[in-house]
Amino acid sequence: MSLSISQSARRSGESVEHVELLIIGAGLSGIAAACHFHKSFPDKSYAILEARAAVGGAAKTALIGGLTAEQIGEIERSLGRLEAALRARSATAR
Repeated sequence: MSLSISQSARRSGESVEHVELLIIGAGLSGIAAACHFHKSFPDKSYAILEARAAVGGAAKTALIGGLTAEQIGEIERSLGRLEAALRARSATAR
């Protein structure tokens, strides 16, 4: 599990045990919540807990058929089928 602590918490010397807002998950919603909270309350401290090594949750960026695409949850399967179809079409065009 990784922990991200706001700059305001670091500056104030607060321990990791105390923050004004604790966000569980560094997916799109968690990151958006942290961004909104920081803009609204720049002097308040917050922390984000994430179980995975990477942030972004189910969202992933992928290169498909020469295009950059965001893969999100269930959409990922559809993009996988699209990628396979584009590769097959590319192989037959050669």
